Amino acid sequence: MDEFQKYNKANQKLMTKMGNIVANDTSSFVSMLDNAGIDASVYNAPEVLIEKYVEELPDNDQLKVMSAYLIENQEASNFSGKVDNNEVYENFNNIYNYWDYDLSDKFSNVVGAIAGGVGALATLGSTLAQGKQRKKYAAMDTAVKMQETKAELLKSVLANKQAKIEKEKAESEAKAKKTKYWIIGGSVIGGLAIIGAIIYFVRKKSK
Repeated sequence: MDEFQKYNKANQKLMTKMGNIVANDTSSFVSMLDNAGIDASVYNAPEVLIEKYVEELPDNDQLKVMSAYLIENQEASNFSGKVDNNEVYENFNNIYNYWDYDLSDKFSNVVGAIAGGVGALATLGSTLAQGKQRKKYAAMDTAVKMQETKAELLKSVLANKQAKIEKEKAESEAKAKKTKYWIIGGSVIGGLAIIGAIIYFVRKKSK
């Protein structure tokens, strides 16, 4: 696993956790966006909030820091109850390096090798051309990262929605089952009471 793959994998895990926050603690997510200078509302659909978040994340270091903290704060709430500053730093380090990691060098090297191998086209390897290629592939790289991050967030939100639906369905079925037992039990008791009353009156009449 190379360095970028490491950051990519870490970012996926962090965005899964952030998606959980979007789904289960929308107000905290919106507060983070507001504090980072992003206009957002708890009434925005999750897809809209995610779009706003991902659009800002590549260049907004303040948002990266707050993301690192919010994720660890949620983890602490679920487990120890205490925020670990080292975990906050590790979260930020992974988020920052994921977006800062420059893949354009790899693309530029490929372009340069091709240019050098075709003689006349070697002029593509000039400083000016390399600069243009670098900007081009850097922009492509950021766009790809944004799409992947957005997909991870949406996948997490959808997974949470599905889990809620299944939980509500299970609770509803359990409630219906309980009600059914009460109805059956009540019917049996009522039936026994009627039979008992009939026997009582029959015996009383026969005396």
